[in-house]
Amino acid sequence: MTNKPVPFKESRIISTTLLLVLMGFLVSFVPDENWSLLAVNMGLAGLCGILFWCFG
Repeated sequence: MTNKPVPFKESRIISTTLLLVLMGFLVSFVPDENWSLLAVNMGLAGLCGILFWCFG
């Protein structure tokens, strides 16, 4: 398997992070709002976004 550099626009870092944020928001508010779960989900989505940016 070869490692080819991928341009930033084609790397899907932003779209994947936004998808994680959206899903975390939906899971936290359906069927009842849960603010602590929202904080955990947003923290995980942020951590994943940072890891995607640094190691992607």
